[in-house]
Amino acid sequence: MGMAILAFLTLSCVAFYFSFFRIPAVQANDGREFLQAALQQIEEVKPGQILHSSYTLYRRTPPADLEPIDPYHLPYHQIWPDKEYEDTWLEISEAGKVSRWRTQLRSTDGELLQDLMFDGVVETDYFPKDGRAVQFPGESADFRDERVALIQNFLQHSHLSRRENLSPDGNPVLSVYGESVAIQFSAQRELSIAEALLSFSRPFIADLKPVSTTNRIDFDPATHLPVGTGQSVWDSSGAEHVISYRAFSQPIILSVTNVDPKAIFRQEIPTEAFQDAFSLPAATQLTTLEQLAQLARYPVYVLPESMLDWKLVLATFNPSTHSSAPAFLQGIDLAASSGVGVQTIYTNHDNSANLFIVQGPTADMNHVLRQTMPTWLMSERIQLLLDDEQFSAWALIGQESSRMRYVIEAGDTIVYVDSRGIPAKQVIELLSRFTKVQQ
Repeated sequence: MGMAILAFLTLSCVAFYFSFFRIPAVQANDGREFLQAALQQIEEVKPGQILHSSYTLYRRTPPADLEPIDPYHLPYHQIWPDKEYEDTWLEISEAGKVSRWRTQLRSTDGELLQDLMFDGVVETDYFPKDGRAVQFPGESADFRDERVALIQNFLQHSHLSRRENLSPDGNPVLSVYGESVAIQFSAQRELSIAEALLSFSRPFIADLKPVSTTNRIDFDPATHLPVGTGQSVWDSSGAEHVISYRAFSQPIILSVTNVDPKAIFRQEIPTEAFQDAFSLPAATQLTTLEQLAQLARYPVYVLPESMLDWKLVLATFNPSTHSSAPAFLQGIDLAASSGVGVQTIYTNHDNSANLFIVQGPTADMNHVLRQTMPTWLMSERIQLLLDDEQFSAWALIGQESSRMRYVIEAGDTIVYVDSRGIPAKQVIELLSRFTKVQQ
């Protein structure tokens, strides 16, 4: 029981620290001497060697209670991952330059997010989730150990302070802070919480309203080797918040006689990733409801032609199977083009309002909506009528009072509705008039 309580208290302290930490007593006079001594502990990398460094990247995320509760959007933990892993390899030439380098970024699940490499002539940047790669000329630069550069840059500060601390993962560290700078005007600081959420600002600080900021380097208390660096901000109450942090394990120095450099500096990239543009297959434009009934293999809902104030201006359908579009082309706005569903657009008599609707099979629509960036801030469970049948639905509520979105779970079909220029009550009334197309 005692061990369980101790473990619980330790985890609680770590979680509390990373988001809300009050400054302990500061040792203000020995920061510079400590950094100078730490420089002497760093092993020098020699020409002809390869330096392999591993990092854990932390960024502050929005508080969990800010995420809309509906399941029909890309989850916040994917938009704002609190942790990612990076590996970097640097090959040092006889002239002391970085002759080749490679950096890979991975998620906590091990998924490759980025693969960037310089082969001595050309830099190739590959983004697997987007299925995209670019190349451009590069230049070799003089090698400078990142840890040495970090400490030397810190030594330029006129005031340094040192204190005992905890790293974001809860390990004891010795932190050296640079001088704190007041935040007077900052585009990120001036964002409201809603604006920061909708712009997907990283790291997320809109709820903090910080007044000052500084950087810090953390050191292992036993070896005095650097183990991480981060940025902190302080709010008006004097509480410190670590908003970004880069933890690094001690680098591994590899000899070219013990490893195969070709294996390290070889990327595997599909040829199609280098294409300049990606186009989704063109959807079929439909002219009659009979066509719609023949093509769709699931229930589809339309506004009756008797609704004279509203006109169907576009109906499209792609009969091909769901395409494997890159991540940046996935989402509800492109669902019809990627073969997921039927898209219909209605406008009123003076084109001052419109209804954008995508509907398709439940499984496919679920997938697409869960790839959609949330452009709404709240969601609530409601009941809606379609063709005199009541269904569960989600109202997705954003900043614009004239825009409402709904996801209707209509049995084998999911109906996504995006309305503009129409009051919410009128949208619900219009939806109740929709009828099912007879198959």
